[in-house]
Amino acid sequence: MIKAMPDPISKPLDYAPVTAPSRQWWKVRRLLIWVVIGALAFTAVEYGPSIVRQAWYLGSQGKCLNYAAPRGQLAYANDPAEATALLSAGYKPVASVIGPSPYATLGPTMSAGSTLPPLVAVGEESLGSYARFGWGYVRQGVNNAPIRTGAFLHARHSIGAPERLVAIVFLERQNSANEDRLLEINALVWRPATWSPGSRLELAGLTTRVFARIDRRRVHLFAGQADVADPSHFTLLYDIDGQPGTIDGWIDAYDRVRLQVRDGPAVGEMGP
Repeated sequence: MIKAMPDPISKPLDYAPVTAPSRQWWKVRRLLIWVVIGALAFTAVEYGPSIVRQAWYLGSQGKCLNYAAPRGQLAYANDPAEATALLSAGYKPVASVIGPSPYATLGPTMSAGSTLPPLVAVGEESLGSYARFGWGYVRQGVNNAPIRTGAFLHARHSIGAPERLVAIVFLERQNSANEDRLLEINALVWRPATWSPGSRLELAGLTTRVFARIDRRRVHLFAGQADVADPSHFTLLYDIDGQPGTIDGWIDAYDRVRLQVRDGPAVGEMGP
């Protein structure tokens, strides 16, 4: 007798997706997305304006680092008649002081100089007074400060050293009201600003050389030119009473500029 085999007990196969953990992961992911969005929104509100301002400042600084006045452009003239004509054409009076720093007072000037337009956007367009500390200089405010005039503004650096902004600016000085005026040719060296919010140009070096007795002579200085073959070097052309000459400038690794008369009537007389 053949016995009937019992039907096997069918065990259902579990093909249904596990939905609960998937829903849980989506909730976590959505929460993370909102956390990231919130963090980005906070960063934009908290730091966005300062980052934008810093980017704008660095763009203006870049214009200073790449500025080049036209070759042969007159940068300084002290003949009264010539200066008057230049002033009417847009040049500015060269800053003049009486007395030694830091007690000097503003004095009259009869000279005209060219401006360095990119300095306006970085807040360095006017004459400043600087106090020296071990790490550099701190700019101090000057009431009714005159506009800076000068002959050179460009990036320079010595071999292996970081880039610096170098400017040649003018200042006429009388040690006393009864003495002849001197023309100070001041070489300013700034460390560039960085992306750090609020970072600004920092004056790191200041070198001064002097043309003496300018009231008795007719002096011209022309726009300086950067040396494309030597990143530390630049030149200034000048003439005194019609006799031409050249001044060389080099920045060193210590943020100082060495100014040296190469030739012409100022050889041997241009001193600190």
